[in-house]
Amino acid sequence: MGAGAGKGGIIRGLSFPASCSREFHPSSLQYSNAGGGGERVLWLTIKALASLHAKSIKRKQKPLHVFIYTGDHGVAPDEILRRAEAHFAVNLTNLPMPLSFVFVRGRQWLEAPRYPVLTMVGQSLGSILLAFVCLGDFLPDVFFDTTGCAFTYPVAALLGRCRIAAYVHYPTISTVR
Repeated sequence: MGAGAGKGGIIRGLSFPASCSREFHPSSLQYSNAGGGGERVLWLTIKALASLHAKSIKRKQKPLHVFIYTGDHGVAPDEILRRAEAHFAVNLTNLPMPLSFVFVRGRQWLEAPRYPVLTMVGQSLGSILLAFVCLGDFLPDVFFDTTGCAFTYPVAALLGRCRIAAYVHYPTISTVR
């Protein structure tokens, strides 16, 4: 199931089958039930992948397995899904594809209070460290980033030899705390 296991499919423009896809979503890594706009993109991406998965199975192509990295230790996957369904009004029950959560350590590397000086530099370097942690146990065919941690892309592409799909939203700089 590693990067060499097959060619990955990204929502449009690439062909299936993909053996696995992993979502890198810092909001999910930090607070998978935070309810932010980037998180909505995460769950809608999951729904789109589920639809494509169902079509690929009908064509007898390789099934897709989606993994979501999360730092929400102590929150059950079904609770994360239930909260996402309630907040975003998206149906995530009975998905036609396997969906798994990978609980990782290191989300503190993304949090602004950790870097009182050069905050964005620290968070960017922290995202690189976190990408190493996330890819360390498993290399997906497709690495999705739904929040714009662009410094993870070279790690996923060069080290993991993954295809990259990204929803990049702005602003990178925000005064919201």
